[in-house]
Formats: sequence, structure tokens, C-alpha cells
Amino acid sequence: MRRITAVAAGALACTLLFTAAPSASANASPKATCTAVMGPSKTVEASALAQYLKPSSTKIQPTSFSIKTKSQGIGKNRTDFTLHVTLYTVGQGITQEHGVKKGTHTVNDLWGPTFSKLKTLPKGKNRVNINGWFDLSSKAAVQCPKAVSFAF
Repeated sequence: MRRITAVAAGALACTLLFTAAPSASANASPKATCTAVMGPSKTVEASALAQYLKPSSTKIQPTSFSIKTKSQGIGKNRTDFTLHVTLYTVGQGITQEHGVKKGTHTVNDLWGPTFSKLKTLPKGKNRVNINGWFDLSSKAAVQCPKAVSFAF
């Protein structure tokens, strides 16, 4: 009986090793966040990161952006803002970009546009950039200054 248990345990360990073989794993880049201050207690924060696969130890393959906006002290259903998000690779320039037009999202939203073309990029030389404008309905729109993530 003990011998059968040992054989079964060995077969199970072999099966687990086989199913845990290396494959492309999903990862997320460091976040880039910009803040627009519209008054003493009125702020809007916009954050972006890139989601990517790691096909090897030296390459990444970005698949989508994850963009989030949140506000404090202003109406949560406001849509009067624009954002520009880019994925920049040192030495290659902008490799992916996404523009958010006025009226498409609220200031308390989360969305993730996927990339139509998947490019393989060198690991460690990529950054996410985000900037935009808020309160576009007024005469004094407020800039959300450009923010840049750490390299990934």
C-alpha cells in the first residue's frame, strides 16, 4: 500500500512540474499619474499603466493600457476632459498611443483600450506617459501636467 502511494505521489509531482512549464506571463508597468488642481479642495487625478506579456527575459510585448481617473470635490459624472497616453521606448520613440476625447468617459472611470498591433520591445527601456486637460467647459481649463512612469 505504501509503495502505491509513493508511486502516485511521484506521478503527481511530475504532472505538476509539466503543467508549470514557463510561458508568457502577464505583467503591469509602473504607473504614471498626473493631477489637475481646480480649486482648494477640487482635484482630478489621471493614472495610466501598460499591461504586457514577457515572452523572454529580455523582451516584452505590450497588449493594452489601463487608464483610471478619480476626482475629489467635483461632480463624478463630468466628462469635460481630454487625455493623451503614450508608451515610449528609448531609442524608438512612441510605440503605442491612446487619446481620450471630451465626453467619452467620466472623471471617476476605469477603462483599458487594447493595442491593435502587438510589438515586441526591449525590456527596461519603456515608459508610460500621461497628460491632459480638465474643466474644458470653462474659460480656464486646467492642465494635468505630463507624468512619466519608471522604466520597465
